[in-house]
Amino acid sequence: HARFLDRIEAFLSPSDVLTMKIFILTLLVVILAAVYVRADSCVCCDVEILNYSCDDVIRCGQRCRQQGCTTSMSETCGCFPASAQVELEDGSSKVMAELKVGDRVRVGNGEYSDVMLFSHQLERTKTEFVSVRGSGGEALLLTPSHYLYVNGALATASTVAVGDELRTVNGTAQVTAVSREWADGLYNPHTVDGDIIVDGILTSTYTACVAPGVAHALLWPLRMLYGLGIDVSQSVYENFGAEWAKYFPQGLRRY
Repeated sequence: HARFLDRIEAFLSPSDVLTMKIFILTLLVVILAAVYVRADSCVCCDVEILNYSCDDVIRCGQRCRQQGCTTSMSETCGCFPASAQVELEDGSSKVMAELKVGDRVRVGNGEYSDVMLFSHQLERTKTEFVSVRGSGGEALLLTPSHYLYVNGALATASTVAVGDELRTVNGTAQVTAVSREWADGLYNPHTVDGDIIVDGILTSTYTACVAPGVAHALLWPLRMLYGLGIDVSQSVYENFGAEWAKYFPQGLRRY
């Protein structure tokens, strides 16, 4: 997409390019503002929490625990732990806690894609993850609502079972064990491509909060802005992206 944008800019004057960038950014802000209706509810003791963002659920969970209740933050947040690793284009590896916007990470089929934003970057939190182990020695931790490729289709981590087939960096692998494991941090990088290989297993960057195809379409303005060289800040997604989820189809356990 970058080459396409370069061709467009070649036919425009610098002032026209600047005007186009400002227009796209303004349009995005208007759209986000139009759908922004903050839900600040926090109901405890086995009643569904209405907040969708990880930060909200963490704060809500803290208030619930003060009342003697428990919450399942990991069911709402689609993320990886701080220790999860990705492969960069130069062949080196990085853990989630060190990954940055602009890093080019492996996304499958020998291809790499830019990290354009993080929907969650929480260092000081501990969460229960689904632990998925593959026949090739793969070991992946991700939250139950996060999508990965299972038996040739997208499925949430909570549905993975022993014997399922995973897509990996080397092809495929059979699931040999599934369990739950606690780990530090909550990170969810979004690539321009929409997929990302984490700890050797191909996953999506999307969660069951919104159907993956819908989520990818909703992020089109941000991909365009990133392609134009405009910084797509984390705060924009955190403050508004979760609100979009209430207006669009949720993902399925098997998608």
